[in-house]
Amino acid sequence: MRERIGKFNQMAMNVDFGQLPVGLYHGKMGLCIYFYELARLTSEKKYRMVANKIFDDIVNRITDKIEIDPSSGLTGICMAIHFLLDSGYMDGNPNYVLKSDRTICLT
Repeated sequence: MRERIGKFNQMAMNVDFGQLPVGLYHGKMGLCIYFYELARLTSEKKYRMVANKIFDDIVNRITDKIEIDPSSGLTGICMAIHFLLDSGYMDGNPNYVLKSDRTICLT
């Protein structure tokens, strides 16, 4: 089982993140949470670096034209950001994270 998980992790790290949607259920936000959790479980910095890269890409792709629904849109992204803040993966004020002057700090 560990070998299969290792292969999945390697495959997921090599995905072209620019081609994925930003959503929580079927996109980058879900992978972002996965890699933050994986980094915490394994203490491997490479997973945290991947999660940070994915998160930066998500934040840079948020526009006023994004959907609102939880699975693929802004609602899901906001729920995930709250989870990341509450879990200690990031520091910041959730009320300002998605503003243009983003005040979130990846720890």
